Amino acid sequence: MTDPAQIPAYLYVRFSTPRQEKGSSKDRQLEDCRAFIERMGWSEVEVIEDLGCSAWKGVHLKSGNLGKLATRIFEGEIPRGSILVVEDLDRLSRQKPMVTHAWIHRVCEAGVKIASVKGNKVFDAENFDASLMDMFDVLFQADAANKYAERLSRLSKASYDSRLKEAREKGTAVHTVGPAWLQAVGKRPNITWPRIPARVKIVREIYDLTAAGQPPWGIAKMFNQRGELSFTGKAWERTAIVRILRNRAVEGDRAVGEGKNSKPTGEVLLGYYGDPIVPLDVIAAARAMLDRRRRGKGRNSGAVNNLFGQKLRCGQCGGRMMLGGYRSNFLTCYDASRGNGCDHTDTFKYRPFEAEALETILPIALDERYFRQAKKSNYLGLEIATVEKDIRDKQAEAKRLVSLLQRNESPTTEAALVELEAEIGKRNASLTALNTQLAEAQGAATAEAHLERMYAVKDALRHPQDDVRLPARLRVAEALSAVIERVHCTAWSADDRAFYVIFKNLKMTRFEDDGTTTDFSPPPLTLKVAA
Repeated sequence: MTDPAQIPAYLYVRFSTPRQEKGSSKDRQLEDCRAFIERMGWSEVEVIEDLGCSAWKGVHLKSGNLGKLATRIFEGEIPRGSILVVEDLDRLSRQKPMVTHAWIHRVCEAGVKIASVKGNKVFDAENFDASLMDMFDVLFQADAANKYAERLSRLSKASYDSRLKEAREKGTAVHTVGPAWLQAVGKRPNITWPRIPARVKIVREIYDLTAAGQPPWGIAKMFNQRGELSFTGKAWERTAIVRILRNRAVEGDRAVGEGKNSKPTGEVLLGYYGDPIVPLDVIAAARAMLDRRRRGKGRNSGAVNNLFGQKLRCGQCGGRMMLGGYRSNFLTCYDASRGNGCDHTDTFKYRPFEAEALETILPIALDERYFRQAKKSNYLGLEIATVEKDIRDKQAEAKRLVSLLQRNESPTTEAALVELEAEIGKRNASLTALNTQLAEAQGAATAEAHLERMYAVKDALRHPQDDVRLPARLRVAEALSAVIERVHCTAWSADDRAFYVIFKNLKMTRFEDDGTTTDFSPPPLTLKVAA
């Protein structure tokens, strides 16, 4: 007879909602199971937890810790004769009765018993098959648990639908859960959403960096390097950055789902969280950049290592060239490297070509469009409109005062007119300064200033810090793409390799494999020059 003290017992604890974690559910289950084990004389070897995991749809069995334990049982990792102890059978499953029955039966067939503290029951392969009462007991408990879960689901959905209807009609809160950068204050339905300044600052930085070309993984890396914890208190990951970039709450809106935790339906409650925390033009620019990356610019592709991206083509088959080798220094035909119908196996030196091409093509590619500052331009445009209206209003007032003086000379009126004309002069001077700033924000510059900012861009391309270098490379890649149609990599012989840059106006430039330039005939430079 087996000594009870040698029987290994595995305790399983589960509850469905995070709210239960704040209560005593876990402690109560553990206390009951341990008291039961002590009475039976078994030895506790492990505690398995699925906290905040619903058993109604079987998530805990598919991807939860109970499912992982079951895999260990079926693969023989858990010794036969072991016992899985639960407070009640409904902790194992709240699915349909026959699904629950089949799962318990399979575990017992694998040699592991199941003990339920409630009812003081121990199920194994022998008594489970032999006793109809035990079988019906399991089915009855499973059916009761399933109906209870279905009732809770119906009540939860009805409550959610009612709160959602009220939110549509009255603008009240659906629930107390909001984005991580807002704090829920008050009780439902009258909840306010004050901002958490430190977190709002992080969100704005994420959008600004993304709009400037920084990839999500680069932003996460930068935050982690400076010791910035995520909103969950852990290290930043790329997925967390992307979720923030896709979250409608940044605009003050709330995406509506079919249920509390379900996928969005497409409906949006506008202004649910108040005003946007990021300017709308920055949001649009950041999400456009994110979409562009999803369509093909990954972590190690395109604008990070290779400024010319998909423009680089094999001179023989027309397929794309692949950057590789030591420190990504060499280009080879992608199809040729895989034996896919091209025998153009020659390699090309990428770095010398990039350096010379930048010297030659950047003055053409970086016209005023590259240096436009949309956010600043919009702000200055509003300022200019305000000042212009103020000037018009003051001019109308001055005209009225002149009319008064013509009818009746008055020292007071004359003094007011002089003061008003001086004010109009100041406003005109301010308008001139604002127009100059707007021209600069729209990319206009003198020839000397344009040369200086070109040098600044070149310095940024070689900057050691990712948050400076990567956005610059991304933006330069975009500028090059706007003027270049194709770059053909052609090897005429073992000693004669060249890059042929074909511009969109069909003019062509040849760059030797060592980076030198021949036959340069670029498109004309189009630059709006500031006065």
